[in-house]
Order: sequence, then C-alpha cells, then structure tokens
Amino acid sequence: MYLLSGRLLHLFSRFGLLTLLLACLTSCGGGGGGPRSTGTSPSDGNDSGTGTGGGGDTGGTPAKPTGGTDPDDVASLSIFVTSPSGRSTFTTTDTSIDVAGVVSNEESIALISFSTSGGASGTIQSSLPSLASTKAVTKAASAATPLIGEWARAGVPLVLGDNVITVTVTDQKGKTAQTSFTVVRNSALNFCAAPQAIPDFLFLGEPTPVVFRVAISSNPDLDLNSVKIHKIDAANKPAVTLATLKDDGDVAAGDDIKSDGQFTGRATVTESAEGYLRLRVSADVVQGNTRTTDLSEILEIPVVAHLTDAEANEAAGFPALVKGQFDAFTAALGETEARKQTLAFLKSRPEIVQAGITRSGSAIWYALESGMLGGVFVGNQGVKGGRPSDVPRRPLVPEPMLYTDGEKSTIPASDFASSTGTTQAANDPTSFVEIDSKKVVVISPFATQGGDLQIPPGVYDTVFSLFQNATGQTFDTAGGRILDSNANVALFKTLKDSGVVVLDTHGGALYDLDIRSRLPLLESRFSNPASKVVLLTGEAVTSTKNKTLEVDLLTGRLAIISGFYAVTPAFMAHYNRAFPTTVFYAGSCGSLLNSSMAAACIGNRAGVYFGFTEDVTLAYDNNIANSLFTALVNQVKTTSVAFTDTVNSQGTNDGKSTLPAHFMKHSPLNVSTKAGIVNGGFETGNIVGWTGQGDVRVICELGPLLATQGELFAIISTGLGSVGDSNSLIRQTVSIPAGVTKLSFDYDVVSEEPTEFIGLGFDDTFEATMTTTAGTVLMARESIDTSQWFSVTGIDFDGGDTTVFRTGKKTIEVDVSAFAGGAPITIEFRVFDTGDSIFDTALLLDNVKLKQ
Repeated sequence: MYLLSGRLLHLFSRFGLLTLLLACLTSCGGGGGGPRSTGTSPSDGNDSGTGTGGGGDTGGTPAKPTGGTDPDDVASLSIFVTSPSGRSTFTTTDTSIDVAGVVSNEESIALISFSTSGGASGTIQSSLPSLASTKAVTKAASAATPLIGEWARAGVPLVLGDNVITVTVTDQKGKTAQTSFTVVRNSALNFCAAPQAIPDFLFLGEPTPVVFRVAISSNPDLDLNSVKIHKIDAANKPAVTLATLKDDGDVAAGDDIKSDGQFTGRATVTESAEGYLRLRVSADVVQGNTRTTDLSEILEIPVVAHLTDAEANEAAGFPALVKGQFDAFTAALGETEARKQTLAFLKSRPEIVQAGITRSGSAIWYALESGMLGGVFVGNQGVKGGRPSDVPRRPLVPEPMLYTDGEKSTIPASDFASSTGTTQAANDPTSFVEIDSKKVVVISPFATQGGDLQIPPGVYDTVFSLFQNATGQTFDTAGGRILDSNANVALFKTLKDSGVVVLDTHGGALYDLDIRSRLPLLESRFSNPASKVVLLTGEAVTSTKNKTLEVDLLTGRLAIISGFYAVTPAFMAHYNRAFPTTVFYAGSCGSLLNSSMAAACIGNRAGVYFGFTEDVTLAYDNNIANSLFTALVNQVKTTSVAFTDTVNSQGTNDGKSTLPAHFMKHSPLNVSTKAGIVNGGFETGNIVGWTGQGDVRVICELGPLLATQGELFAIISTGLGSVGDSNSLIRQTVSIPAGVTKLSFDYDVVSEEPTEFIGLGFDDTFEATMTTTAGTVLMARESIDTSQWFSVTGIDFDGGDTTVFRTGKKTIEVDVSAFAGGAPITIEFRVFDTGDSIFDTALLLDNVKLKQ
C-alpha cells in the first residue's frame, strides 16, 4: 500500500475507499501521493533564488507539508539576478561582465558575495542596510517590515565557455539564500537573441513539427553550414543534433530572408518522458586552420502529458471545496481556528502534495497531485487580496524609508548595471531613462465581477484619465482601460507591449515551500522556499479552459485562485520577455512582499516595479495610485521623485496595527513617462512603441548592411518570403518637447526592381511623412523610377531575381522646432508595391530620434 501513488489514491477515493486507504497508510507510515511527473527538470538557474531557511523539504522521501502558518517560519530571504538578463543563461564575448539584481528580507543583510566556476569570488554591494550600518532594522514584535533593495557587482571575470556564477546573501541571523546563473563567454560569436522554438512546448509522445530560430550578429568567420541545434547532456554540452539551422532564404524550410542573421531549421520531435527538453545552438568560427565552436543560451521546452478530464474538473472545482470547508469551520470555530482546520483538511487529502497559509492568513494555497497550483482567499473585506481589514490609521509621521534606493542607498551609481547596459542613479532627478512605449493599460479585473472580490474601480478610472488628458505628453490609450473578464490570460501575455502597466487587482505571496521537488514539471522558481507573488486575472476558471491552458497550469505559470486564473513570476518571465522600460504598478496585496514578481519584470527590462509588502487596504492603495500617477503624468516627475513625494504625502504604509502594507518600488533606474520618440533604434528587438502594418520586422543584419547605431534595425518591406503584404508601414505619434529643433532618421532602401524595370510601371516606393495640424509633409521619398541605385551583393530576396540594388545609407534631418511644446505630430514610414509583388523592395530604418 505504501507504494500507491497519490493519483491512485484519488481514484480509489472516488469509489468510497479513501478512509480505508488513509488508515492503512497511517499504520504503514506512508505519506502523500507522488508527483505527476518524474521526467527531466530544467537545471537550476537564475530562476531559483533558493533560500535555505524555512519550510522546504529536507531530502529523502518528501513528507506532507508541515509549515506555512507562522510568519517567523516564512523563507523571506530571497535573491534574484536582473542584469545582464533575467534568464538563467546569457551569452557574451566580453572577458568580464557587470551583474546586478534584487534582494529582499525581513532582517538586515550581513553579506552578499559571489563565486564563479572559473575560480573568481568577491563581495557585492547592496542598497539594503548592512548589519554594521544600522541597528534600526530589526523584527518588531508585531511583524517585520520586508526590506527590498538592489545589489550590483561590476567586472566579474569570465573564462571561455560556461561560467556558473553563484550569488549568496547572508542575513544577520546566519540564514542564507543564493541564486546561480550561467554566463557563456564565446570566442567570437554574438548571439543577439536567445534560441526560439515554435511551438515552445511538447505533449508527451506526440510527434510535433518544431521550427527553431536563433539570431547571430554578422561575423565574416562564421561557418554558415555549422549552425545546429542540439539536445544537451547534464553538463550542458551538445549531445544529439536535432536540426541544422540555415540563413539561406529557403521559405519552405522556414527562413524568410537570406543573410538577415536569423538562422532557421525544422525538426519533428517526439519525447517519451515528461520534463524539460533542454537545447542549445552551436556554431563554428573558422580562422585560418583553427575551428572554434561557440554556444548559445540554453532553451528549455516543457514536455507535458495532457490533463485528463477528471484532473481538469478537479482543479476547477477545488477552490469552492476549500472555501466551503473554511466557511463551515469558521461558523463553528471562528476564523483563526478555521484556517488551521482547513489546512489540516487539505493535508489529509490524497490529491494534495503541498499546502500552506500565507503569512497574513489571507489565503490558503495548495498544490494538486495532478501538477496544478491553487488557492483561495479567506476573509477579503476591505483589502486587495484577502485578510480581514483593520481600521486604517494613517501614520502621523512617515517612517524612515529604509527600503528606498534614494538617499539611504550605499551603492555608488556607477556600480549599478541596468538591464539595458547603462548605469543610473535612481535618486538623481536629472538622470533618467524614458519608457520605450507610450501604450498605457490600466487593468481592473474585478470592477463589477467576482462577488466578494469586487473592487470599486473609480480611482483607477481617474488614473486612466490622467493619461488620456495629459498635456505636453502623448500616450496611446486606445483600448487601454480594461475591465472584468476582458482582463484575461491572453491580455497578461501582452503586457510587454506597454510602457505603463497599472494593475488594480487581487494578489498575494503564496507557495512558500519547495514545491518543485514534488512536482518537477513546475518551472525552477518553485524550488525556492520563499513565497511567490501571484496576480489575479479577470478570467474565470472552467474545466474546458483548464484543458486549453494545460501547459501553463502544469508548469506553474498559472495558478487557480478563488475561481480565477492568476499569473505567477514564471508566467511574467516567459511571456513578457522584453518590457519597454515599463513603469509597472502592481496594485495588489503582497505584490512586493518579496522580489519574486519584481525580479521577473525587471529582469525582462521593466524600468521600475511598484507594489505593496502586505495585504493593503483599498483606501491606501487608492491614495497611492492617485498620488503617484498625478506626479508622473500631470507633474511630469520621474519615478524616483514621484515615489518619494507619494510616500511623504500618503505615509509609508497603510497604518494597520499588524502587518502594515508598505508601499515600495524596485529598480536601479530612474524612469520618466515623458518620452519623445520611443524605440527609435529598435534595440528592444521588436517594434514596440510603433504601430505596424504589413511586413515589419527587426533584424541584426541584411547581407553586408548593418545597423547605423546599436545592433538592430527595422526592415519594412513589400512582403518577403512567406509574407504577402505589399503595403507595409510603421507610425508613431509624438509630442515634441520644448527645446527640440530636429527630427532625424537613417535609412537605406534595397530592391530587386532596379534597374531592369525602371519606367515599366513597377515603381515600388518608400515615403516618410510627418502629419501635423497643418497637414502632411513629405520628409523623404525613394522610388524605382526616380532614385539613384547602386548594386549590392550578399542579398537575395525570395522570388524575383538575384540582382539587388540599394540607395545607400542616408540621414534625414527635419526642422520640427515649430511644433515644440505644441500639438502632437505623427511620423510614418511606408513601403508599397506598384505593378506587382514578385520583385521585392525593403526599407532599412534606424536611429529615429529628436535632437536639441
């Protein structure tokens, strides 16, 4: 009987044998059910941030969960890497690298250190108060105030190949947490984008055609026939080759544009075990008689078995079951005892492998033996996530802002390396970066739905109107006020398109145990015993949707909380991989109890993350949101100044007598929402910030033609390869700041039409226009019939012929001083076919910017 799995126990329980089996298991010393999967799990990397204190399994056969109710037992110490990347591997050709990240705890920090597999080691500076520098930050009798800050280390030395860098934090009680990530130092090749698989998941035993892609910067010594993708072994070395990747313009094989730096290949993949398929790309550089192999980042693809109907139904119905038990216990025993009894009830269930209660008592969470995560809010009146509200008492005097990265910071600004490779003094109002997208979304999933979860949206309507009515700034607010069920899972996958994300939702910090040791299909973040921040969407759970979302549910990207889908840090890291220096406001309970969600966002290039440390009262959250965004939009203040002004005017916390919710921010950057042209260099790797139509892409080269600044540029064409559009454009509406005099951009036009089709009615055209209140002005124009063309080699578009011509790189400057401080203007770059779409024409666009 001891060997029976949890799933078999669950099946037996449906036939009335649960009591007998549980009794037998108890007499035999047995525990709960085994995991759904015993397949290969991804290697631990930056995702883990593992702490050794509090609540995790201790080895051997995992036991039923026993912790999660006492705030003192919570593994609050966590550390994450956000720069140079939030991913677990990163590639470079440099001999050293600057690294940075975020750390959180309830105690002051004694030491942060690093070590590398190459033998280097050293200490790291942090903006958190150290044990030697303060005695004020100690755990209060009522509750600790979480401390959240940044750490940074410049010049970590690298050896050739894989460098495993481990960062360890130790607090004043000797508790430690650490995270490890891999920096790949290559000899010559720069992989300018991580490997990609489409689709990026596999179902167990199902043969699946997969397209693999990787982008490699131009290198004359690259062997173009050597680029391959492999399964890797436990040492992360290539073991089995799946496909050769080509940059040859073979559309049938998936490569649309020859010599654009994007290498593509196809393979049909079948996996026989659940877990993670771990892949890397290799490519050879040949210099004389020496051949050197360089490697990409590691790509991990989950391999999952389909959910059964019974599992999908169980996951959909379990929150109601748990809430019903809690309500019954509450009626008989009161809320405090009801929490304990509900947790005990969960631990007795064979379908449960882990369970716990959040530190505030606002939510009870569980992990099902099927592999899915769930939970329920218990007692959520007056707060944005769950616990019964205290009467708010606003502090008469703001508490010392020991958690800010402003005047209390001990780190010189030069030691902070941001995710974009720049350094910023976050407390310097004269030094800031701008958002790279003017799109704004203000999301209220529970404006009118959710019963007890409903949150009056009035203040967030006001916040949205600030962006709609902004003067001197231009924001894209079309469709940006999103309510109720429209705030669905699909929407949360697109947050990376927005320069400002404002969430008005429920949330909390759950799963404060090492769950992944029991359910290895979960992403590696779940090996961290610290809690994971979740944010609720407005999409209600059904068993049918569970089948559709099964990959996200089984990998822990989604959880099911109180009948709605909730996104986890794993979801944010996976689907929002390139935030455009986004200002991210998480108006929910516990959104900054620790760094888990903030690190996922900042590691993916978010500019700043605002949140609350505990279950926050509605009144305090509303006051904070209104004050912060009034400062950012109406008063045009940077995030650091707006944050300081907000806590000075509204108080540092919501004034509850126990577990007060502090308003905090995470970021080494000082961000401004006032931006002129955004993403004008396309270094985000996409066209975020622009409105696109037709065939618009971002590439790192086109034959011999490279970016005029940075590594990337846009290509806007009449339809290359598999794309058939013959009228393509990008446009952006911008307010010209006072003092700006010129708009400039670099372009080159490449075409197959010249010179044999000049004057024959095939006059493909490029036009750059500027539209103002006075009308439309033509800034630049090239056409087959009227432009001067020069032959170029190394470029061959699909179809047409092998002769290709270019106008040559040109820089255009346009006087815009007349529009400075006035009404917005719209700039547009358009390419269109005339006559036919067989011979293609493309605009290469870069370095679009405003000048003083």
